[in-house]
Amino acid sequence: CSRKVTFVYLQSFRNKSNLSVLFYGSDSCSLQSLKALHSNSFEFEHERVVENVSVVSGSENNVVSKYAKSNNLRFHLWPFEFQPHAFDIGVVASFGKLIPLQAIENCTHGMINVHASLLPRWRGAAPIQAAILNGDTVTGVTLMKIAPHKFDVGECILQEAIQMHPRITAQELHPILASLGAKLLIQCLKDLDYYLSNAKKQPSEGITLSKKIKKEDGLIVWDKMTSDEVDKRFRALNSFFDVYTYWIDGLKLKLCDVVDPKLAEEAQIDTLLAGQFKPEQILPGFIFFHKKRRQLFIKCCDNKWIAFESIWPTGKKQKINASSFYSGYMRRVNKNTPIILRDQSNKENVN
Repeated sequence: CSRKVTFVYLQSFRNKSNLSVLFYGSDSCSLQSLKALHSNSFEFEHERVVENVSVVSGSENNVVSKYAKSNNLRFHLWPFEFQPHAFDIGVVASFGKLIPLQAIENCTHGMINVHASLLPRWRGAAPIQAAILNGDTVTGVTLMKIAPHKFDVGECILQEAIQMHPRITAQELHPILASLGAKLLIQCLKDLDYYLSNAKKQPSEGITLSKKIKKEDGLIVWDKMTSDEVDKRFRALNSFFDVYTYWIDGLKLKLCDVVDPKLAEEAQIDTLLAGQFKPEQILPGFIFFHKKRRQLFIKCCDNKWIAFESIWPTGKKQKINASSFYSGYMRRVNKNTPIILRDQSNKENVN
């Protein structure tokens, strides 16, 4: 009986204009939006739009679930079912699972998604990586209504674009877009009826899809990738997935600390190698240690070179610098024999 009285007492003091939010998230991008919602629930009355936040996630061990528990937010493991009108609005940010129609309809105002691209460009699982891999110069965040049965096709509520500096990494871009998404989310909730009623259908032109990144996407195939493609792949995947190649005996080598291709080009490796090897010996995958620069240069399929300052061989506790890699691996090979890195499926290396 006392528990029922307490519930009625708390509900009677609820500001009806504030929102009960059900949040779905899983990673560091999600976390910024969750923090913004949680923080807003403590704002002064004229700034406050969030009454309370409940959290749904697919794991009890990710950053979102840990934040929810440490801040005493109601937490539910996915899948989570609830009664109609139990929540005013659902918010989905970097969750990666389709929300059932029943859950969308059970939220009074439906659900909105915080998506890290300018939809309809880069619908799908990895919009940040896709933007870098494809050399985009502009990206941004879209808030959209969640539509059932398909990812990222709902009506656009809000968008904001940002410029991407030429060599930005996904690791750098993630927090920028996460912060922007959190800002737009609170902006939307402060005038929710207006934004929902003015949402627009996504254009039918300019639709692109970003596939889910797999660990195999980190493999560099030297005879099929240009130096620019290798650089973009490194900036898009590194810190989330290994970017790697294989040593001549099949040992996996994680590539670390890529050098700006413009600086690598200044080294004029072809000139340095003239006279040491015949042109037909300097194939894509040819690796060369530049002693003065203390960098490892690898030839790509466009006859340009990409450079790395360190390597992490499988079995080592940490990465080693280029000089150490040269001493421990490259010097063991006859100096007159070209060292060609190839993918693991092609182990008939001359060495």
